Amino acid sequence: QLAFLNLSRDPDGVLRSQSVLPVQLREPLWGSVVFPPFAARLAELAAEQSIEPSRRVFQGRNLPLNQDGGLRLLFPAPGRIPHYSLSQVLAWRQQPGRLKKEFAGKIVLIGPGTKLFQDLVATPLGEVYGVEAHAATLNCLLTGNWVRQLAPLSGGLLLLGMAGLGALLGLSLTTAVSLLTVGVGEALFFAASRHLFQVNFLLLPV
Repeated sequence: QLAFLNLSRDPDGVLRSQSVLPVQLREPLWGSVVFPPFAARLAELAAEQSIEPSRRVFQGRNLPLNQDGGLRLLFPAPGRIPHYSLSQVLAWRQQPGRLKKEFAGKIVLIGPGTKLFQDLVATPLGEVYGVEAHAATLNCLLTGNWVRQLAPLSGGLLLLGMAGLGALLGLSLTTAVSLLTVGVGEALFFAASRHLFQVNFLLLPV
């Protein structure tokens, strides 16, 4: 089955979320008007189940998709996804054990790994190759590890509460004490935000 390779960049050109729902075309292409995104289709084949657009559930997990059907991606740290050059693989042809060790039971994506092809994608962690962006999407779907965000109402209430607390401190304390208190509070909030992201991949509004 054919799949859609395009990536869902934001207006500023940065890839933060990737669509995992089927893409509906205005006109038929190769006999079809609906194509699944590439990484999402690979995940469906690997898990032997489909992502249902109406339920937005995959492998028993609710997918927190945005209004465009995009999943907020958690990009692996550099080096977490193994890379192999074609020359390495060809050199291992006489070593079946090595090939089995590296690739058995794994999903292998093949793509350019050089800037000559200009297949670079801007992400919050810097530029990655297009194949790495698809690998990150696939990894999110299969592991259930993606960036989580507060619901808009919860995020708004949190910011409103912080602003109200700051105003209250400014009215009830001296300038020096209130500034010190706000500074300590911001440091604690930043530390809590970092901890929640590292543990639960929860992104707080900061």
